[in-house]
Amino acid sequence: MKRIVRNLPNATYHSGSEISHSGIVQLLRSPEHYLQYKNGTVEPTPAMEFGSAFHNFILEPEVFAKEFTLAPKFDKRTKEGKELGAKWDENNAEKSPLTGEQMDTLAAMRMSVFNHEGAAKLLHEGEAETSLFWTEEYTGLPCRIRPDWMCSRGLADLKSCI
Repeated sequence: MKRIVRNLPNATYHSGSEISHSGIVQLLRSPEHYLQYKNGTVEPTPAMEFGSAFHNFILEPEVFAKEFTLAPKFDKRTKEGKELGAKWDENNAEKSPLTGEQMDTLAAMRMSVFNHEGAAKLLHEGEAETSLFWTEEYTGLPCRIRPDWMCSRGLADLKSCI
């Protein structure tokens, strides 16, 4: 059985029991790595967090606006700076903060992606994060894939290198 699901929340997709490329990669490292991956106990590194910001900034700007925010600078050496910083942190607890430098880097990376003729054509139309589910016919193993971008030209996997 094949199934295409659009707008599936990321957490719902990753909580599924089907095998995925990411799961196989972790299983090849060790069964313990796979269990940590499946249980969601792997802490994202700063590079992974920036990669998520890049992904959303390029492919899902509406998600980026909901999940990330520009963090202002506060002089936390002062009482006022500490209070303002704590209040800002409290009001933005649901979002991942990005520095001005990180936002500038994201803007430059976006410009680079869309100035590349092949990438611009590929990303001109299509949809991000469409989930596909199927049962592998020879093994009967339930599988899933969630390409970064899917369009009539094919599938794309967006990567950042910093």
